[in-house]
Order: sequence, then C-alpha cells, then structure tokens
Amino acid sequence: MGLSCFACFDGGNKRQRQEEDRLASAEARAKAAEAAQNVADGLMLSLLSVHLQILFKLLKGDGMSHALDI
Repeated sequence: MGLSCFACFDGGNKRQRQEEDRLASAEARAKAAEAAQNVADGLMLSLLSVHLQILFKLLKGDGMSHALDI
C-alpha cells in the first residue's frame, strides 16, 4: 500500500474526529447556555423575592423607612 492510500484512510478518520469535535463543542455550548439560564432564573427569583418583601412591608403600613430593612 502506498502512502497515498494511507492518506485516504487517515483523511476519513480526520473528518470523523472533526465531526466528533464539532458535536462535542455544540453540546458544551448548549450546556453552558443552560447553566447561564439557570443562573439568570435564580437571580430573577431572588430579585422577585426582595421586591415582594418590600411590597408586603409597605402594604402592612410599616412605612418606607422600614421597607428596606429586609
């Protein structure tokens, strides 16, 4: 077998590795996006909680000066 035949076989392996790398990169990006969304959701829930605490204090009539004492 000449070198050119080996290059043909190796080229197929190279393309397969490139496709596997591309799929792995896409999966890693998807996982990173999901993790970022989870962080954003957590921050949004935290902010909502703080706002609700302030609102309830205001509705109870504690006054604005105490509304921010959470």
